[in-house]
Amino acid sequence: MPIATIVYDSRVKHTIISVGVAAVKLPTTPLAFRKSVFIQNLSTSVIYLGESDISTTGERRGIVLPSQYDNVTLDIGDGVDLYGIVASGTADVVIVETK
Repeated sequence: MPIATIVYDSRVKHTIISVGVAAVKLPTTPLAFRKSVFIQNLSTSVIYLGESDISTTGERRGIVLPSQYDNVTLDIGDGVDLYGIVASGTADVVIVETK
């Protein structure tokens, strides 16, 4: 569940989500007609990004988003679902979508 969601004039959406040990969709509801997603790790835990069957180890291990304030920008549309997971505990992420 999102901690907070802010929409700026329908072209930019800002969301903060807690990621846990089960894969969570980032964001829960994508911005319609989105063109890119910026994700920033606010925690000291490593976050893994990928498909719904993402893992923290092995061949399903996704993109590694290291500790606090590291970030990644992905040029993906609203038809692409992105998931996050951590090995233990929880981690907050900021997601900014643009169109």
